[in-house]
Amino acid sequence: MGTQVQRWMRLAERLDASPAQWSARVDDAATGEVVFEVHADRILSTASVPKLLLLREVACRLDEGSMRTDEPLRRDMGPAMADSGLWRHLATDILPLDDVARLVGTVSDNWATNVLLARVGGPSGVRGNDVASAGIALLDYVREHRTEQMPPRMSSGSALGCVRLLTSLYRDAVGTRGGAILLQARPARIPVSANGCSAG
Repeated sequence: MGTQVQRWMRLAERLDASPAQWSARVDDAATGEVVFEVHADRILSTASVPKLLLLREVACRLDEGSMRTDEPLRRDMGPAMADSGLWRHLATDILPLDDVARLVGTVSDNWATNVLLARVGGPSGVRGNDVASAGIALLDYVREHRTEQMPPRMSSGSALGCVRLLTSLYRDAVGTRGGAILLQARPARIPVSANGCSAG
């Protein structure tokens, strides 16, 4: 145990000494114990991690009945992104909602992300999407170029916000019917329950 603690301490020293900015935190998923943290509440760019917020929103709406897995979504619903993912290589311009969500969850498809985000009404349509209170947020669509009128990045968050989000997913904080969608982005065989779809 002492050796392990020393390893964490050495890692913390290295991160503190690094010229890069870090936000790091490790929790024990079973006990909730904080194992390690360095500037855990520091807000940084988080790239694709907050796509999980979008998938959770879709899962909740499926559970509530305001979305259907077979709902057709058009590729032109959201800003085009041809930098990564699979949909840009497909001939079809229309996919069912569950396939669009599956593209987001399995290969982090940026075009599919934009379409799904447009379907829920943009970032403001994603509940719990607030960097101030939740420590993580999806701020905008994925874009190739940003103007001064747009948010400076797609997402922001801290290690603490990421841990809270992943812990809530691990503890089954999504709807049952929507759970199959979110499971595409989580380890298999983690059960889901209908208790995590509140506005908070």
